[in-house]
Amino acid sequence: MHAQHSIHMLSDGVQAALSRSQPWNAPAVLLPAPPKTASQTLTALVAGLLPSQIDRPAMEGGHHQGLRIEPVGRLERWRFRSGLQQRPTAALIYGHYLATPLNLKRIARRYIPAVCCIPVRPLGELICSLISHCERGYGPVDPKLLNWTEGLAHYSNLTLSDRFELLSTRYLPLIQTLIDGWIHTASAVGIPCLVVPFSSVTQQQLPLAQEIAPTLARSLSIPVPCPSHSERVSRNRTTIPRVQLNGIHPDALHRVERLASLLFCSDASPLQDLYRYLLQDLRPQSEALETPLLWRFS
Repeated sequence: MHAQHSIHMLSDGVQAALSRSQPWNAPAVLLPAPPKTASQTLTALVAGLLPSQIDRPAMEGGHHQGLRIEPVGRLERWRFRSGLQQRPTAALIYGHYLATPLNLKRIARRYIPAVCCIPVRPLGELICSLISHCERGYGPVDPKLLNWTEGLAHYSNLTLSDRFELLSTRYLPLIQTLIDGWIHTASAVGIPCLVVPFSSVTQQQLPLAQEIAPTLARSLSIPVPCPSHSERVSRNRTTIPRVQLNGIHPDALHRVERLASLLFCSDASPLQDLYRYLLQDLRPQSEALETPLLWRFS
């Protein structure tokens, strides 16, 4: 049902902060997500498997790669230690945030990472979806400077292929940093990391929920959730027609494929299947791949 792999990496200096145990530390499901990967739908699906009373920290305003998690103040610490205030059963931390030391230390202020879930999507499809997203006037991690799309006054004058190449150059390094950073950080911290393909989130929700539920139960020490057979979950669906890859000039497609190949490159077999999935639609001549329900890194 899924492909299981293992990756090992030496921990960094933040592991000490993450390993501290305080009365207010609740186990957390981390859901760091590249843009345009059905991440809000996956978040809703995971939330449906968690207890009703959970924390939902937000991304830091104006800085999409950061988290806003305030430290526990003196009065709050006293309430926790005296038993007047109970910690939440769990937390679900969603956003486009990276595995930076600052974000990890902010997570450790109130939570203990227990599971990491990362939604992914073939990169060509993803960039085409980004182009459509930018028709709203801004990108998903756009700093929104002077109301310019992606900080460019002339963005609307660019050809479709130029937009594809520009957004690839800007977003693919961030996407690679997010995916690889969290896979290796989860390994260092010692928690399972589930990498979920776009098709599983959008087309196989019940099998996916049934696969994720036991991992959540073990990692969060909660009863095994019973995934519902109710109607399909869908969040934040775009109403703008998506750009198609066959509308991109072959030269631009080739340059983006080369960039992606430089970023998503590893001799380690655990990552090769995932990277082939990400690059598949940028390589029209490549063989069709059988996509698993999810990849499990532990």
